[in-house]
Amino acid sequence: MKRFCTLMALAILVMSSPVRAEVNMGTDIPEDGLVPVIQESLRNSMVIDEENPFSARAVTPGARYSNVTNFLASGFSHGGSTVAAFRTNMRADDLNMISGTNANQVTVSLANFNTGTTHRAVRLRVRFWDTTGTAGAPGTYLGGFDSTANLACPSSSVCTFTFTLGSAITLPQNIWAGVSHDTLGTGISNSFGGTAALPTTTTQLNAMGQGLYNPPDVGTSADRLFAAGTSSSGWAVNNPTGSIVNAPFTTAIANAGWEIVPEPASLTLVGLALLALRRRR
Repeated sequence: MKRFCTLMALAILVMSSPVRAEVNMGTDIPEDGLVPVIQESLRNSMVIDEENPFSARAVTPGARYSNVTNFLASGFSHGGSTVAAFRTNMRADDLNMISGTNANQVTVSLANFNTGTTHRAVRLRVRFWDTTGTAGAPGTYLGGFDSTANLACPSSSVCTFTFTLGSAITLPQNIWAGVSHDTLGTGISNSFGGTAALPTTTTQLNAMGQGLYNPPDVGTSADRLFAAGTSSSGWAVNNPTGSIVNAPFTTAIANAGWEIVPEPASLTLVGLALLALRRRR
């Protein structure tokens, strides 16, 4: 059965004020089409189920970058966790927005490559950098946030979580957007029904990752990812250690599910500018 859910969760800004988050969609993927290995194609979960029809997620009006509608039926797990460092590798995507912005709303995908009936819940650690690093890699750290709770996503599924930030993050036009996962959130937020639990083994945690979408509806992104390991600092650093991997997948374009929306004041200014332009004409 396909699922379309509108859920609520909480998040916190890194070194900033509390924020609120909305989970826009949990997309059910048949277990036989989802395995915890990079480069594996997944069955397209966006096909409408005639017995339980739903609408795919739409682009948010005013988005400066949006890549959350064209699901490739593919994804990748992050890996990297150990018993001593129970957190995943960080993976970042290059986002070329249509303009810089004060980001007030951020959507990120979470893929759960585990199987079985128990949903797995993790804390999302979202980070942003500019592109001033070596050869265009992540350079100056721009800001980020952690989800307050460990957010549940059903087994063999891709979910998108939309966070509304209490304090906007100023982003230039071209950025790297990255995420890693751990289990250090406060409790579990599960609005999908059923049973949810934290990953208890490195295998379970390493099976968490991101969904792939292409092409972006707003902005552009190259077929590449920035791959970094784990970090006790949560990657809130300049020039993170890692490398750019070009065209890492043989069966899908390496563009993860992200959407960046400006704060309401920015949208108002754009609207006023367009109105003034029309009046001049």
